[in-house]
Amino acid sequence: MSPDTGALPGAGRRWWPSPTRHDEQVAVDADPRRPANVRFHPLASPVWREMLLLRDWLRADRRHRDEYASLKRALAGRPGHDVDDYGRDKMPWISRALAHAERWARREPGPGPSDRP
Repeated sequence: MSPDTGALPGAGRRWWPSPTRHDEQVAVDADPRRPANVRFHPLASPVWREMLLLRDWLRADRRHRDEYASLKRALAGRPGHDVDDYGRDKMPWISRALAHAERWARREPGPGPSDRP
């Protein structure tokens, strides 16, 4: 994947390949006061499918959606932790959730994870 790093000149974006996924690019820190990691994935890559599956499952499962929202709030509110800690520390929940989502997708009729917003 080759990101268009010229789209926002001077915006402070930094790009690098993800350390965990070869099919991912990450843009970070456009605004140092509001740190964020934005991940870009090629269409139809395995991680793209996982992201859509997780999104669709969370839309269908209120209990887990609320649990994930609570986890994200708790992780984001920890003093002394940065966006990298936040991303790393939510991964155990994401891994378990993807296993649930895969089982859900096998039970649900339909085309699987959608590509619509």
